[in-house]
Amino acid sequence: MVIPGSCRTSERKCNNERCIAHEIVCNGHNPCGDHSDCPTGLEHLSSWAMSGIVILGLLCGGIVIIMATVCLQRAGSKRYEMVRRLFKTFFSGFLAVVGQYIPV
Repeated sequence: MVIPGSCRTSERKCNNERCIAHEIVCNGHNPCGDHSDCPTGLEHLSSWAMSGIVILGLLCGGIVIIMATVCLQRAGSKRYEMVRRLFKTFFSGFLAVVGQYIPV
């Protein structure tokens, strides 16, 4: 039951000011019409914070690839060449993503 305006205690207010019954919150449907009935917890983060999280994740992935490359190279593994190519591909993609956020 969707009722615009002030919400009762048995209802939850959506971001668009609609009121929905607690029974239909996070039920896989979109009773609010703006997907605010089931918050993800990330709504409060700014775009800069989200960008920082993405860049940090990419940096951590790069560090893991560097460590794997060094370990495989020292071990003399035949997989070293494959990891080296993966490393080059990863960082070329990383630089393309980061380049979008660097002012010219």
